[in-house]
Amino acid sequence: RSAMLWTPKKNSGSFKVITRTRKAALADGNINPIEASLSDGSASWLDAKGKNAAVDSLAEAPSNAIRPAILAALDTDIGLDILDRAITAFLSYVQCRNPNGKMLVVVRNIVKARETQRRLSDVYGLDAQVAASDDSAQAKNAIRAFRFDPKARIIIIIAMGYEGLDCPSATHIACLTRIRSKPWLEQLFARVTRIDKKLPSDF
Repeated sequence: RSAMLWTPKKNSGSFKVITRTRKAALADGNINPIEASLSDGSASWLDAKGKNAAVDSLAEAPSNAIRPAILAALDTDIGLDILDRAITAFLSYVQCRNPNGKMLVVVRNIVKARETQRRLSDVYGLDAQVAASDDSAQAKNAIRAFRFDPKARIIIIIAMGYEGLDCPSATHIACLTRIRSKPWLEQLFARVTRIDKKLPSDF
């Protein structure tokens, strides 16, 4: 898929648009590659009619069951496993490769945000801030800290709250929602493909 870049025209107040493929941008070192870790498992739930529904594998779920199956799975050990593996990978990365790395955890609602915040604190001793639309002032403070405070390493975002978040030091994402639209995922992944120009070239 193509990536669009806006660059200022020389001696003018306007901008020109440059369209490049992600492959070319990767080859030139203009964006970071993505390494994904996925989870699979069974899930069961009540459908809209109150009847029992289930799948043995999320990967093999029919198209009309993908979102409810993912939603049900995220409330089981699968959701915890995704979060735990993401945190473990992030902490190892920060310790061994990039001390400036930061992480986004994307959840579906404020209840899950608070649950995730408590788990990160209780299990890992990590202080993560929540950016939620129900408290816009607090959300702005959390996002500002995530962008500019080296100690604010993890932010918990609800659904679309990551849009417009510009933090080149962000390196990891834990996606704990059932949203699977391609444009949404592309926008989310773009939060961690930007080059952090503050890092030495050997990172």
